[in-house]
Amino acid sequence: MAMIIENGVMSSTVKLVFLYFFGLSSCVSSEYVFTTIIRDRSNPSLDSMWILLAYTVGLALAWPQLRETWAYLPKSIRAHQTWQDKSAIGNISPWRFLKGLLTTRLHDQPDGVFYPEACCYVGLLGLMFACYSSSAHQWLLLVTAIVLACGRLTPCFRWCAPFMLRIPARMVYFANLALVFMAVSGLSRFQFDNRLTMVIVILQSWDLLMNTSRLWPMLYTQRWERPSKSFNTPLMAYLKAQPGDFRVSGMPFPNTTGQLHQIKSLGYNGGAGLAAMARFRGTAGNPYGVGGHDWFSTREDGPDLNWWGVRYAYTYRSLSGKWFPTPIPHLYENLQVAHIVPRVEALDDR
Repeated sequence: MAMIIENGVMSSTVKLVFLYFFGLSSCVSSEYVFTTIIRDRSNPSLDSMWILLAYTVGLALAWPQLRETWAYLPKSIRAHQTWQDKSAIGNISPWRFLKGLLTTRLHDQPDGVFYPEACCYVGLLGLMFACYSSSAHQWLLLVTAIVLACGRLTPCFRWCAPFMLRIPARMVYFANLALVFMAVSGLSRFQFDNRLTMVIVILQSWDLLMNTSRLWPMLYTQRWERPSKSFNTPLMAYLKAQPGDFRVSGMPFPNTTGQLHQIKSLGYNGGAGLAAMARFRGTAGNPYGVGGHDWFSTREDGPDLNWWGVRYAYTYRSLSGKWFPTPIPHLYENLQVAHIVPRVEALDDR
């Protein structure tokens, strides 16, 4: 599939059709396996065993990443966040949540966060059937997610802050999850025949499809065009061709981290960034980091970039002095960069 998309022989319409039937077949297959193979109705205790097995396998698969995350977390900005830091922005009122359920084209910045972080539209039909859910667990998940998304607007967030996401608005994702299960539960209560159920599913799909451009969950989503259009740009080709070890400031999205081409970046400075990197960039007092990968978006030039091995800077600011333009627009080369690029551990002693 990836090769077909990369070669550009699949149109957007064909992709949508393919993904639709792939998703549909996956759902049908999963339902069949659970109801006819896994779930033994003559022995309900087997349900718990299968669930436990699923969690065990999932934990085993995730363990390598979890181990590295736990080792990294104490060194990050997040390790020093208080409940006041976590609720500084992104507190979603119940009214804003209700407005999001009924409105698809909200472009406001709710309490200072990017609007997709509080996106909660699940379709009008889905919302209607969710109201008929009889599952207490689903209702509990929905109410809990809404209360925690309120952040500092309720006392509950202060008590739960150590276990919470960095921004309260992101708890809306769990409210969306609850609404999806509630919609299925409510729909099943009506016991419609297959034809009517299919019509409802098609109408619900059409509702979401018509608003999909407004309902993206975050900016880190899969792009529709060929991957080479995003990653094999003239900028990245130029940087890959340069000899030696060096760092680059301000690589644009989606090449921000440089991982795909093994190009070292200036260093991430968002909420999960290193506390040492925040000190290096002079933003140690900001619990969220500046988030900017371009040094010159928030700071002026100085000897720190030479020491850190930043040979190239991609910025829309006009640079001069030790910075010389390259054949790539907005890319400058530092002629005074250190020949030995320090390791990340060197920031602790900086």
